[in-house]
Formats: sequence, structure tokens, C-alpha cells
Amino acid sequence: MKLFGPVERPWSTEGGGIPRYFLYQERIWQTRFSVFSAAAFYMLYNQNRSNKSDLPGRRWIFFHHSLRMPKTYMRKIEDGNMKYQRLPFEEYFINTSEDYTHTGRVTYPVKYTAVKYNTTILGKLLGIAHEVNYEIHYEPERDVIQIHFQCTHDKTDWIANIFESSSRYYDAIDFEGKRLQIRVHHGWGNMYLAVKRLIREKWEELHEAHPDAYTEIIGWSLGSAVACLCCQDLNYNFGVKPYLYTFGSVRPFRSTPLNRKRMRRYFETLYTDCANFADVNDLISYLPPFSGFTMIKRVNIGTNLKRSFFRLIDPLRYHTHYDQPELYRKYAGNDTEGPDNKPQAV
Repeated sequence: MKLFGPVERPWSTEGGGIPRYFLYQERIWQTRFSVFSAAAFYMLYNQNRSNKSDLPGRRWIFFHHSLRMPKTYMRKIEDGNMKYQRLPFEEYFINTSEDYTHTGRVTYPVKYTAVKYNTTILGKLLGIAHEVNYEIHYEPERDVIQIHFQCTHDKTDWIANIFESSSRYYDAIDFEGKRLQIRVHHGWGNMYLAVKRLIREKWEELHEAHPDAYTEIIGWSLGSAVACLCCQDLNYNFGVKPYLYTFGSVRPFRSTPLNRKRMRRYFETLYTDCANFADVNDLISYLPPFSGFTMIKRVNIGTNLKRSFFRLIDPLRYHTHYDQPELYRKYAGNDTEGPDNKPQAV
């Protein structure tokens, strides 16, 4: 089943490969030199000549191409990750789980919106519907559009989790000049299908109001699957590269032996930073338990990184200890300015 295909992208790539996403509201190109710009250009040019380099220096190249770049894009390059203020990882998951472990440390009370859907004739006849829950808002303090997806909520979610296999996500994606088919878990794909248009519309609305804002996508457990699909959707259709952070992550995508390596390379193009945190002893993080299923960027964590049969049969313990800061220090230190020490994929 084709869940959704490419839409007409409101932003293409122009100006030397710069996505028009960065030009959404500010489309004025720099075409004139100020006195300072001319002086800087002259000094950098002479510096390269004095070094007797056959090719212009990298700084000169950057300055030269900046004449063609929009101001918004230049600002993002200059600021890099310093402008983006990442929260402590445990804070994301306490909030998105609605403080499932009762820590009392909620910093943002997430109020989910429920969307009911049904994809089977029998379900429609019997009045049995699935439900997907999401939340999206803008944080002015950090200049971030944040999207949350709720964990498994009721019995129908468990039906989607366990009994629905994989389905075609796109007929084909043009990647590296070749046809790339992407398949996803059938149940989780249907979940995102039910809510994708609402997510797109709300994200576009917030982006129009805050064109420089970063995008974060957060999920725990089942929410991690839908978060991964959302990341791929926003990247494919709008060119945005979100910050994707999940815990107790499940494996929503399915590759084949023939396209596995290309899928991994494709995943690397989807995000600015990504960590699908999964305890090595969390049985849920290995679902579905079939060959080929994968997540975007698994990051193994745990106070004990050795798998044990007795630990694996205690999933509640290792699936819910996301509120422990020490789990993440190995990957990001105590810094909350951004991913200076990016998590290593395993």
C-alpha cells in the first residue's frame, strides 16, 4: 500500500544548491558591497596571494559564495550548532512520556491531540478504530518548533505494534541517482499516514511565523517509530533537517540485503542530529523481531552494556529508565549547548 508519495515541494534547490527553505521569507540576495565587505574581500584575496597558493583559500571561497547566499542562511552557517540550545536528553523523555515514571520533573506539560483512524473494512464495520496522538508547539526561549508523539496508549496500539507487518512507504525515491524503495512497519506507517497532513500544516504555519526556528522531533516507545517517519517526511517534502531524539526506540523501517547500505546512507541525510536511544537490554527496542527492520540511528545505552536473558525478560525496567541523566553523559557530557560530542551509532 502506498502511504503517501512526494508532494510538490514549496522549496526547491537554487543558488548553488542552497535549499529555498532558507529563503522562505527572506529572499533578498546580497548584491552590493559595503565598504567593510570590499575591504575584507581585498585582505583575504591578498592573503591567498601572499601564501602563493594555486587555489583560493577556504575562507576566501566562503566569502566569495556568501555574495550569493541569503542572509538567513549565512546566519545559520556562522552560528552553527551554537545557536541551537539542546535540552538535557532526560528532560525530553520525561516531558514526552507525560512523566510516566512520576519523577515530578516535567518542564513542559505535553497535551496530546488524538486522531482516530481505521484502515480495514472489518474495523469500520465493527467500529474499531486506531488512534495516534501528537503535539506540536513553538518554544520562543530556544527558537525551536517541537513535535511530540505519544507512546502506546491502548489495546489497539498493541494490535498495530505486534500484528501488522511491513508495507511500501514510497513507490520509489530518487537517491544517488538510483531507485530506492523504502518500506515501513505497516501499523506504524498507517499511524503517521493518519496524522501527516495535520503535522505538515501545523509545521508550515509555525515555520511561516518563525522561519529561522529549528525543528525537534521527540518520541518514546511507539512514539519513536512515528517520530522517525515524521523526520523522513519533513525532510523529503520540505528539505528541513530536524533534531530527532527518541528513547526505547523501535524499528519502523525495513531494508533488504540489496539496499541496506544505501538505506543507511539515506538515513544520514535526514537529520541535523539524531539519537535513537535504546538500552541493550530493552526487549522492545528489538521490535519487530524480523530481519531487515531498523531505525534511523540506534544509540545503545545502559548502565550495563552486556545483554542478558534475564534482563531482556524485564522490559519494563529497561524501557522506562529514560529519566537517568547518567545514561547520556557518555555521549553528550554535561553540555546542553548542543551536540558537541555527538552520539555514536551502534
